[in-house]
Amino acid sequence: MNKYLLVIARYKDKRQEVFEKFISPNNQKYCDKWGFKYIEIKNNFNLELYRGNPTWWKFTILKDMMESGFLKDGDIFTHLDADMAIANHNREYSTNKSFSYSIDSGNTHCMGN
Repeated sequence: MNKYLLVIARYKDKRQEVFEKFISPNNQKYCDKWGFKYIEIKNNFNLELYRGNPTWWKFTILKDMMESGFLKDGDIFTHLDADMAIANHNREYSTNKSFSYSIDSGNTHCMGN
């Protein structure tokens, strides 16, 4: 079983610098501690928009990873938004469920515009 953490950070402004300087190293530190393979998709990847909004990439990338055989049965796949920061590294954020979904602290399901 492999564990993957995917973050898509494709900002075209100062947010990319914040991601690179603070959030990305924090994610890598968490992954190193808990045995996750850290996957970042940044501006150097050529991705076509799906349904006109980048928010759908988290699903299309996962679909491509499953269909290509990159993800195997039993692997753990976690996606975090690029503006999220893991504050507590003393807890592994994974589950033994086949699918789980969490919402942001505002109790909303943010799926783009």
